[in-house]
Amino acid sequence: MKKFFLIAITVLSTIGCVDKGSYLRRGREAMAAEDYQSAEILFRKQLQKTPRSVNARYELSQALMQEGSFTLASAELSKTLDIDPKNEKAQIAQARMMLAGGKIDDAERVARDILKRNPDSLDATIILADIFGARGDLEGARKQFQQAIARHPDRAAGYYGLAEVAIKTGNKDAVVTNLDHAIKVEPKQMDAYLLKAKWLMASGDKPGAISALRAAVAADPKSGVARISLADGLFAIDSRDEAFSIWRDMAKNGPDRAIACARVVTAEIDQKKLDDAAKDLALVTDSSARAQSDYVYARARLLYAQEKFREALEDFKQLTRERPGFARGFYYLGACYLALGQNQEAKNVFETSARLDPSSMETHMLLAGLQVNSREYSEAIGNLDQVLARDDKNVLAHLLKGDCLLGEKQLNEATAEYRRALELAPASANAHERVGRAAMLANDPKTAISEFEKTLQLQPNLVDVAEELTVVLWQTQGPAVALDRLHAQVQKQSANPFLRALYGTYLARDSRFADASRELESAIKTNPSMLGAYSVLAQVYSKEGKTPEAIAKLEGVVQKNPNYVPALMTLGVLYDSTDNPKRAIECYQKVIAKNPDSAAAANNLAWDYASQNLSLDSALDLAQHARQLSPKDPHIADTLGFVMLQRGLPDQALPLLRESSGELQNSAAVQYHLGLALLALNQPAQASAAFGEALKRSPDPTEAGHIREALARADAKRSSN
Repeated sequence: MKKFFLIAITVLSTIGCVDKGSYLRRGREAMAAEDYQSAEILFRKQLQKTPRSVNARYELSQALMQEGSFTLASAELSKTLDIDPKNEKAQIAQARMMLAGGKIDDAERVARDILKRNPDSLDATIILADIFGARGDLEGARKQFQQAIARHPDRAAGYYGLAEVAIKTGNKDAVVTNLDHAIKVEPKQMDAYLLKAKWLMASGDKPGAISALRAAVAADPKSGVARISLADGLFAIDSRDEAFSIWRDMAKNGPDRAIACARVVTAEIDQKKLDDAAKDLALVTDSSARAQSDYVYARARLLYAQEKFREALEDFKQLTRERPGFARGFYYLGACYLALGQNQEAKNVFETSARLDPSSMETHMLLAGLQVNSREYSEAIGNLDQVLARDDKNVLAHLLKGDCLLGEKQLNEATAEYRRALELAPASANAHERVGRAAMLANDPKTAISEFEKTLQLQPNLVDVAEELTVVLWQTQGPAVALDRLHAQVQKQSANPFLRALYGTYLARDSRFADASRELESAIKTNPSMLGAYSVLAQVYSKEGKTPEAIAKLEGVVQKNPNYVPALMTLGVLYDSTDNPKRAIECYQKVIAKNPDSAAAANNLAWDYASQNLSLDSALDLAQHARQLSPKDPHIADTLGFVMLQRGLPDQALPLLRESSGELQNSAAVQYHLGLALLALNQPAQASAAFGEALKRSPDPTEAGHIREALARADAKRSSN
């Protein structure tokens, strides 16, 4: 008798719904009203009464999922299945989460397990069809959806699935036909309306898309999803007053107030109304609403727009953990990494975003740009071809594809891409510059000069182009002509310190050291953060044999004005050039004490710490800080890569050194560091090539000796392999 009584208690607690006035019933009512926060609270109260209630735990997982708390939802599903391993609803939800998270094999195992017990399971059949689709087997997916329709002709899911397959196969007529069938059999099922609207919008039928969304609202006026989607569609076609009216009405009260408020905020961000966005975001005061993923997304977007990238990064990390299928969250997470100079992390995240949303052209473009920088040309071309398949008039995509082809030594094909871009955008400075660069490589100086001149007419401040023009004029018409042309450009852009530093560099190359030092000193005075200018100035002093006098002069300046950063920085570089790292370190430390955000001082101090093996932890902190301050400076990328090498992290060093070597192509030191990273990663053939390139770049005798030693090690490793 006791045994039976215990079993009865277990069964009743497992069912967990004997009380007609239970929290479970009220929670379900809240779910039906789309009040997911209240539903969560009620289900948790039910579980306090009946901890082993399968129904309450499952329903809690669904409420959490609707709130965007996917990690917590997954945990509740696991607890549900611990109590009842064959609970079909929980298994279905688990399989869907597995599929959304890319765990395709696990999702298939669960779906087939359900179908063994219940061959008529519509949900399991649909999941299996989605699995075929995820693997690229569209025919297999189509057959599964047809099977679902055959067994459940009065349900929308099979028709909806066939419409998705039709979209992927380009069968336009079948898309709308199947979606209309889905709407007919289940008029209050929102997914078909929303997909129809999305399809019509993408096809250019904006009125048709809005009509579909209005029909969704008419079918279920209480549906928050339908109203939000209608407002989104109206905003997309610039009917912004009506969109804001819907969002603001929903934001006043009701279960979707946080979502609606988040829509208002993100729309204001897109309109650059950041103050208004901040005010509207502050209207959400309820802690549970602020924890919803839509609110977190809006807050993160605002932080990103305010250039508070580190704070935004943490929010987007949280968001993507909670919503692993949210492509837009991954896109902005990658954008934060990119803004902070963490290019490898950005690339990894953009790859996830592109996988989740292959139609996002901006994701493909950013990913391709990073792949070009790391010389992953074939991968970049794959992304760019996806962009060009949708928009053959995308000028930047043609330019980047040309860069990839140029990197693969396909000069004619690259030139064709550049000229296509120029046809599309005759006033594009970038297109003219690329055509000029290709002409240089094709030994066509006349075209190169013409295109570089056109580029500078369009954008007179482009230092790289001014240097390219200087180089080709120097080679074909001599230093005097090249320097006169560069001087003319400096006069046009007299406030540009980078152009002045470039002019000083080429004056030094022509042995006009007095003029060179004057221009370089002027440039440094205007912008004390130019790393390259200090190095060239130190070389000029050395060439003139005036390094001791320059040091003495600058020490006098510093004695009179201890806070004069340009003098301290130049002194540091001069001490480095005379192999006096101790005094150089003292100078850089003083600069950082006066200006903690001096990228030049942080970079040079990190280099001296690492090269002297004094404090690798401090070196890493300094180099990373410099990278954050100047994420596009190739000298800093080289320093950070070198520090990573010294710390035994060649895998993290490699992308930085590839980036640096792509920009500083004439630097023997950068090629040497790249070779060291490749050698440490057991890629001796590529390492040997990098060391060979380094030797071609005229290193000094000491540096050349180190390079040859490393080359010998790489060659020996190649032989042993």
